[in-house]
Amino acid sequence: MRPKTHLASLSIIWTLLLILLVSASTFARQLPLVSRKNPATVARWHKRLKLADDALRAGEWKKARKSYNNILNEMFDRIDRGEGAKGLLGLAVLGRAIAQAGLGNEHDALWDFWIATYLVPNFANANLSAYGAAGELLLSSSAESARLEVHANATGNGHFTGEVTRPIRKSTPAPKYPLGKRIACTKGLVITQIVIDRRGIPTNPKILSSTDPVLAFAVLESYRDWTFQPATVDGEPVAAIYNLSINFNIRNCPSTLTGAWKY
Repeated sequence: MRPKTHLASLSIIWTLLLILLVSASTFARQLPLVSRKNPATVARWHKRLKLADDALRAGEWKKARKSYNNILNEMFDRIDRGEGAKGLLGLAVLGRAIAQAGLGNEHDALWDFWIATYLVPNFANANLSAYGAAGELLLSSSAESARLEVHANATGNGHFTGEVTRPIRKSTPAPKYPLGKRIACTKGLVITQIVIDRRGIPTNPKILSSTDPVLAFAVLESYRDWTFQPATVDGEPVAAIYNLSINFNIRNCPSTLTGAWKY
């Protein structure tokens, strides 16, 4: 039985304003715009998702993961916006989560599952029995992470009085700006919350506010590679809540760029 992760009894609400300033005119000269309406592309994605799912059910984890990565990379740059994007992205990320679980990559599997359930909340109650031990591992790990014991806030009703230090960022690469968003001059603010565990590794990502699922996906994809010096209480490392805001912004966006495909 794994010990429960404890959150530091302090209010750690940091806002990291990451301004991604990109000249859209540069991309306009180098990269063509993608068609706004392309149902054939959607149909092709659904077909490829089905083939990747077949690989999962056959236990071909590496093949499935490669397929889902390729699909996600294409979706990442071609989808502009729309509620339909959540379903497509969610299916691909859930499939990749199962493939990662099949390969024994528990952290990556769980991270993908968290992203998938943000995109499609009903996935949290999905029946993954068709995927054998990989599906069971994913659901059991997710259930365990949901049972975090949270201490009372030290500034509120808590009784904790120990010496506290906040998490310190060590490696935090900036999220990638999706190609379709850059060409379309799409801007947006993504407000998130993650838990920095006792090892300094981000876990339990949540989107608190976002109007664009693709930008939110871009942020969560980058967080998986972030590392921290963990928070401490009386010199002992503890898990702590960490809030961040990522602002995607394009400076001097020319009005002649009408946007990428909207799904």
